[in-house]
Amino acid sequence: MNDRFHGQVAVVTGSASGIGRSSVERFAAEGAHVVAVDVTADANSALADELVGQGLSVEAVVADLAQPGEVVRVARRIIDRCPRIDVLFNNAGLFEAVSVEAVGMEHWRRVLAVNLECAFLLIRELLPSLRAAPSASVVNNASVDGLFGHPAAPVYSLAKGALLTMTRAMAHELGTQRIRINSVVPGGIATPMATQVPRHVSDEVARLTPLGRLGAPAEVAEVVLFLASSAASFVTGEAIVVDGGRNSLTAGSLGPPDP
Repeated sequence: MNDRFHGQVAVVTGSASGIGRSSVERFAAEGAHVVAVDVTADANSALADELVGQGLSVEAVVADLAQPGEVVRVARRIIDRCPRIDVLFNNAGLFEAVSVEAVGMEHWRRVLAVNLECAFLLIRELLPSLRAAPSASVVNNASVDGLFGHPAAPVYSLAKGALLTMTRAMAHELGTQRIRINSVVPGGIATPMATQVPRHVSDEVARLTPLGRLGAPAEVAEVVLFLASSAASFVTGEAIVVDGGRNSLTAGSLGPPDP
């Protein structure tokens, strides 16, 4: 394992499980001091303790990112402790399958707050520390649902689509401040969030994926680390899809032609 993030500070939200956890593990293993932010105190602290026990540098921060006021408070706390931030990975997400007719304003606000608003607020509030780095990187975790829409989750799809647009819109302004911003766009990934859909649905997603399976959180984390690293030093405003090829199936569930 190399130490390409040696001496750097990485902030990761939604850190206690799935893609966030894998990213925390990788950033820490490659030399970063990681600020792991999650709403689940026990799981997040256990992750930090485990990695610190391996001689790595991780601190756990508990925050409910569905509350804008708390997002601002935790951002200011992070700035007080970390005057320089090299990487911000906005990974926190909330998927809820709700039909259009059943969408209430509480669902609307909660899903937009976690999937979109907290990413914007963290970027805005952490800008002083991001500017203090020689070349900082922001990575936003979007979703293929933001590209094509999820038929059972219109508000989630809206939020992820807006996150992709926000990433592109911010690239110029942040670029003039030596801050790159990109999105990673996962498809079907075997995370705890994926357990919220019925098993037959996830099996069908795997079947329709050209590579024939769901992705692993670590496979998305690899792309996150690439975008955050100097290897992507001339990449900004972009979105990298990590979905095993489902993005290529623009005609729906069509398979390959018969030989």
